[in-house]
Amino acid sequence: MALCPNDPNKVATGICGCGVSDVDTDSDGTADCNDAACPNDPNKVAPGICGCGVSDVDTDSDGTADGNDACPNDPNKVAPGICGCGVSDVDTDSDGTADCNDACPNDPNKVAPGICGCGVSDVDSDSDGTADCNDGCPNDPNKVAPGVCGCGVAEGTCEDCLGIPFGTATPGTACDDGDPCTVNDTYQAESTRKDNSSTRMATSLRMFATRVLQTPTRSHPASADAA
Repeated sequence: MALCPNDPNKVATGICGCGVSDVDTDSDGTADCNDAACPNDPNKVAPGICGCGVSDVDTDSDGTADGNDACPNDPNKVAPGICGCGVSDVDTDSDGTADCNDACPNDPNKVAPGICGCGVSDVDSDSDGTADCNDGCPNDPNKVAPGVCGCGVAEGTCEDCLGIPFGTATPGTACDDGDPCTVNDTYQAESTRKDNSSTRMATSLRMFATRVLQTPTRSHPASADAA
């Protein structure tokens, strides 16, 4: 007696039973009757994570199958994000710009070195066109270096009348111009010595008078007519 008398294609139940073909369409060793979920996928008998026809392999072992992983070779990402697969989207200085796009990744105030470099502000406190990092007088708009007189003091104004920076020979102080005929000499703002004119005039007159009084009188020989 035939085991499948009503199945013209079988004389025995086989794998799938009478009335059901034992065919294995994808030749994966599992008859279609038992491989109904993925009968055309030789690598699967069930859809798994990714579905029939798509491998459930997880290349980077990050717990997300490649079929659902846009960065299948990056264990730290499943999507490119800002920086792309293989590059971290971390923002070390928390300035809102990922390190991959930040030329100063450790400076929260910069994303590019600018004039002064990372970690140094490009601010120009005195608005003189020179950043403080290159300005020896950052609060003096008229200087970028201290010079002789220092920041905040114009050159040529700090020297005393002898040309000594911050010297004591300042206008109004006493000096000696080396002229014995003058007294009470003082320095002027123009860095020249000033004599007391009234004293000098009086002294000059006195010296002149003294010289006249000390000049001996010459005797004149008698004339021929007198003889």
